[in-house]
Order: sequence, then structure tokens, then C-alpha cells
Amino acid sequence: YRFLQVTALDRDSGLNEFITYYLANSADSPNFGMFPDGWLYVKHRLDRELRDSYFLQVIARDNGSPPRNATANVRVTVMDDNDNDPRFTQESYHFSLVENLPT
Repeated sequence: YRFLQVTALDRDSGLNEFITYYLANSADSPNFGMFPDGWLYVKHRLDRELRDSYFLQVIARDNGSPPRNATANVRVTVMDDNDNDPRFTQESYHFSLVENLPT
């Protein structure tokens, strides 16, 4: 699932101005991927109850020789989905009432 496209600009001309995007290796990067055109995508289902945010670093590399790089930080916040049923804190409730109480 693609969810964000990052964009970097390069003032060079010709082949040197073409930019390819990568994700830097981090503890969070295995959950995400990046297409060379700058689109970030999710590799598998994320669960907000397990983790609500991820931090990534994106690298933009031009086609020059030597190539030049720029980095940007991306914070991904996982929004909650209604994927859990309500649960009672007890399986059953027992109580007694005195008769003739006012209603």
C-alpha cells in the first residue's frame, strides 16, 4: 500500500538531475519499502495496538558523478481502526436488590 511520496529537487541538468530514493537501514525500515520514484509503501499490516508510530530516514541520491545525497526524516503515525470487539471485565455479574425500592 503506497501512502506517501517524497520529493527532492536537484538544480543540475541532464542525467545529473535525476533522483533515486532509498530508505536508510533502521529498526523501523523493515516494515516499509520505497520505490525509486519516492513512494513509500507498507510491506505488511500494521497494528496500532502493538505500535503507534515509526521513524524512517529517506535518502535522495542524484545521478551525478560522484553522486550527491540528501536526507529527510519521516514519522509514520498508525491511526486506529475499529478492529477490536468490546470486552466485559468479568464473565458474569451477580448482585442482589432489596424489594420495594423506589424507581
